[in-house]
Amino acid sequence: AFSIGLCTILATYSKENGALLLKETYWYEMQVYGTPTLIPQIEEGITELKWVLPEQFEAILTNTYPSVEHLVALIRQKQVNETV
Repeated sequence: AFSIGLCTILATYSKENGALLLKETYWYEMQVYGTPTLIPQIEEGITELKWVLPEQFEAILTNTYPSVEHLVALIRQKQVNETV
């Protein structure tokens, strides 16, 4: 497996007690062999994780956070730059 850093995003999420937290998240482009098990971070409200390919992005954009939309736009731009 290998990874390349894509970007850092500041994200907010609410704890069960209503406290709003700011979290710095690091995003990577990864290539893995097989299908490693993903473990959602339930305490941050993350209930589902899945591996997706770039051609599957449209399906996830219908129900996601603005930070993920930004990430997908960044990946798409990177793909365009690599083909030029």
